[in-house]
Amino acid sequence: MQITRIDEAQAYEAAKHIDVEAVRLQGFEASDAKAFWVGLSNYLPGGSAERGATDTEKVYIVLEAVVDP
Repeated sequence: MQITRIDEAQAYEAAKHIDVEAVRLQGFEASDAKAFWVGLSNYLPGGSAERGATDTEKVYIVLEAVVDP
């Protein structure tokens, strides 16, 4: 098992994302995982992401949603 602590996670530029702070937790340069990767994205107010097709499946887990009235 490989552990990536949130305060040590490396930031990366997420393609087609606007006003998003993203860090890689597993896979790519973060760990030896090859079949998947895990990232954590913090969408700033007004932040967004364009839709796009990729070869890998995606799973999004929403921890908190703040919606302006």
